[in-house]
Amino acid sequence: DGATPVPVSMGTVRSRSVDTGGCVVSDLWFGARHVLPRHTHARPVFAVVLRGGLSTAIAGRRFECTTATAWTEPPEESHANRVGSAVSRVLVLEPD
Repeated sequence: DGATPVPVSMGTVRSRSVDTGGCVVSDLWFGARHVLPRHTHARPVFAVVLRGGLSTAIAGRRFECTTATAWTEPPEESHANRVGSAVSRVLVLEPD
């Protein structure tokens, strides 16, 4: 749908990433109630909420992701995110 590919750190208040040579691992912090408009990522995403929560709208559905929730996003799959009422921390793996 023409969404622009962006880094997984888009919209974070704090982030750290390490490229392991086959996978990028990112520790991401998102501000409470932050909205990430429709976008894509160039690589596949495997994510786990470590603190807080967010919702993800992808493939015509909305998923509520609370603490300890894991999910995946195929590369270049258009989606949007909305952070819950508290600062949220998410661990993201992006394999080659």
